[in-house]
Amino acid sequence: MQALNLICLHVTTRLFQPDNRDFSEFILFVYTFWNFIYTFFNLLCTEKIQKHFIIIGDYKMRGKMTVLVADDHPIYIEGLVNLLRSYDFTVLGSAVNGKEAVQLACTLKPDVVLMDANMPVLDGIEATKQIRQTVPATKVVILTGVDDDTLILKAIQAGASGFLLKRLDGISLKRNLLELQAGRNPFSPGLENLLLKKIADDEQQSLHDGTIDTLTDKEQHILQLFSEGMTYKQIAAEINLSEQAVKYHIRKIKEQCSAVTQSDLLEFYHRAYSGR
Repeated sequence: MQALNLICLHVTTRLFQPDNRDFSEFILFVYTFWNFIYTFFNLLCTEKIQKHFIIIGDYKMRGKMTVLVADDHPIYIEGLVNLLRSYDFTVLGSAVNGKEAVQLACTLKPDVVLMDANMPVLDGIEATKQIRQTVPATKVVILTGVDDDTLILKAIQAGASGFLLKRLDGISLKRNLLELQAGRNPFSPGLENLLLKKIADDEQQSLHDGTIDTLTDKEQHILQLFSEGMTYKQIAAEINLSEQAVKYHIRKIKEQCSAVTQSDLLEFYHRAYSGR
């Protein structure tokens, strides 16, 4: 492009003679216009390219994602490794049990470990926990055939960044890994809802597991008055406490019986006394 500019400048200089004045002015105009168009489109294209790499394909600027595969089925490992390499991921190695996965992750420090949940020697959940503690920069995605809600919750609690099922296709796996690299948490369709339901069920169960006997006599009395429909102010006057003190005791009661709302608290009270 610079060579073309020099040629235009040379031609303009040679033609800028008295007998060629009109034509030389035309050439000068073309040269000036051409430089303007070139500069404008150069800036425009540069901005578009930057937006493409930063916004649309942020992962491209980060380089190839490095992956460690952990599964106890050699044939599955071979197929998965070939698939990942065909999508331009860098596979650093593979492990056939949880203990080996932890050792290799500490040595190779991959961007992500694709971990089967059911692994010999050391199960995938415990291996995930150890990897996240030892190599915090390495993310772990569970890749398994079991969509059990308890297993999903345990994996997330152990530090897993995502949970994928082995029945997903290659394109979906690639998309999920790129989402992980972009800062999102990949889940196979439906698993996020399953996880949320599990958390809600566990919270509800902890509410049912609570017992009135863990409360002090004062807390039980306050809870009884509260269940009768008395306001904080009325309870405070009844037991000779400040309104702020009553609110404090109600908060403590909620914490002890895992109640989130006032309805939960009333449910806890009526259930506790119905069995007496």
